[in-house]
Amino acid sequence: MYLFVIILKLPFIKNKTHPQLKLIYSLLFIIIIVLFLFLSIFNPFSPNTFPDSVLPNPNITTIPTTSTPQPENLSFLNRNFQYYFLKIKSNQTLSLIPNFSNRQTSSAIIKDNQCLFGINGGFYHPNNTPLGLFVINGQQLGQYTSSPTFSGFLTKNQNNQISIQNIDPDNPDLLKNYQFILQSGPLFDPINNPNPIFSDSEYARRHLIAQDTEGNLYLFSIFEKGAAFGGPRLKDIIPIFQSPQFSQIANFTKILNLDGGTASAFFNQNIKVEELQFAGSFLCGKAS
Repeated sequence: MYLFVIILKLPFIKNKTHPQLKLIYSLLFIIIIVLFLFLSIFNPFSPNTFPDSVLPNPNITTIPTTSTPQPENLSFLNRNFQYYFLKIKSNQTLSLIPNFSNRQTSSAIIKDNQCLFGINGGFYHPNNTPLGLFVINGQQLGQYTSSPTFSGFLTKNQNNQISIQNIDPDNPDLLKNYQFILQSGPLFDPINNPNPIFSDSEYARRHLIAQDTEGNLYLFSIFEKGAAFGGPRLKDIIPIFQSPQFSQIANFTKILNLDGGTASAFFNQNIKVEELQFAGSFLCGKAS
């Protein structure tokens, strides 16, 4: 404002006998007036033009039963997290359901497919296509991505065995050897790579599938207490799974990160962690 006033006074401060100066000051005066009117009408710095960075409260609910489970509490690096987990039983299995074009809610997927439990799958592109290798019953919907971030695969072979493993994407028999392949990541390997380096500092809800020394699989939903779209950083995952609290659950050897944040969903018979954005795919649990 002070600069504006000073500039307006310049024609009267300077020598008025020079026609060129008069012309310059007149043009400057007109430009300033036009700029002032523009900012008054079309203020680009108006608070109303900034995107709303506050997410609505997420829907994390428990379905009332005689013994409604509550999330477990976890304190880590002065932050308070909560989590749900589910161990997949020997008489249960997972199927992979694409949702890129249908864009159904997790509740609709669960109802339509009669899932007993489930969790969202991997990541997807802005054009609603799979990010990484995505195979279902011989049909390839997503291309293999060579990336240290998307470094893991969840597979189900023709013998109904589900595992987290590395695969050869150039194997010519790849499509016929597996009922489904889901590429996601990062893949955490606490035994062979206990200290991975990540540059991210984002605290986001993490949905993961973990495997123990006996090959059992577990689904995890980890979120921040009171801010359920928040959660741990990627570099916090291995320390959390190696904590005494998680070590009591099992000795985990592989942990595969799935899509998280606002596009993550988790469900069992008593718990529903809902998404804000649709999940690109869903892992539906049923009796085998």
